Amino acid sequence: MDSTKARIKCAYRHTRTLLMTWMISGYRHRAEITPFRVLWINPNQIIKETIPLPKKLRPYCHVKDGDWDLMEKCFEDDPIFTMLTAHFQSGVGWSEIAYYQKILETIKKNGVDWHGCRNEKDVSARCAYLDGLFNEIRNTGYRVPDGLRYGETGLAKTCTPREIAVSIGRDGEMIIEIGKHRLSMAKILALPLVPVRVMIRHQVWQELRDRVVTGKIRKMPAEQVQALVTHPDIAYLIKKPFNSNASNPARD
Repeated sequence: MDSTKARIKCAYRHTRTLLMTWMISGYRHRAEITPFRVLWINPNQIIKETIPLPKKLRPYCHVKDGDWDLMEKCFEDDPIFTMLTAHFQSGVGWSEIAYYQKILETIKKNGVDWHGCRNEKDVSARCAYLDGLFNEIRNTGYRVPDGLRYGETGLAKTCTPREIAVSIGRDGEMIIEIGKHRLSMAKILALPLVPVRVMIRHQVWQELRDRVVTGKIRKMPAEQVQALVTHPDIAYLIKKPFNSNASNPARD
């Protein structure tokens, strides 16, 4: 009975997530928008970060206009990245790192910080968890999403998308949204690929994806097309190999 309830709950969440994404942004666009699509990218492609969406909006995909993608906040300046680099790469003990002490100060002031930690015991437990996660990734590789093979772009079967999530700016640039700890570990370990899902796309980028699925991409300059068709968020949309030198019926 419990397993049946769990399957029903998972199916409900999956359906609700897809429906909410369609209502938020999907109905306005031709190209696929789903939070369950997994892309594989080199972690070094992500060099910037943004302020993440509120938790209640994170399970869904969004399309946003504006200049949010033009900020210049470097991910490798983030205290999470610098803390994990100091610990895992340089061997500095957790409690000797400045950000660890800052977390304790924030807890003393506000009562809670860093994924719900309420005291130093919680912080130590969180650090022990990160030690275990780092060793697991180093020894067995990054966990492949349910239903997929390593490096395979596809739809994950998990009822709630997890792991690293990115935004994509107007020019296709990947920007970290959530999953800073895992992205940091991937960079430190020099992993060639990590699975990510897309949480936000810039309106301009999404309109380019729409042009791909409607065939209007062939009206664009060949140089721009070749740069687009190799992008992981566009390549899977193209059903057949694209030849920019092929005859274009729209121009003939």
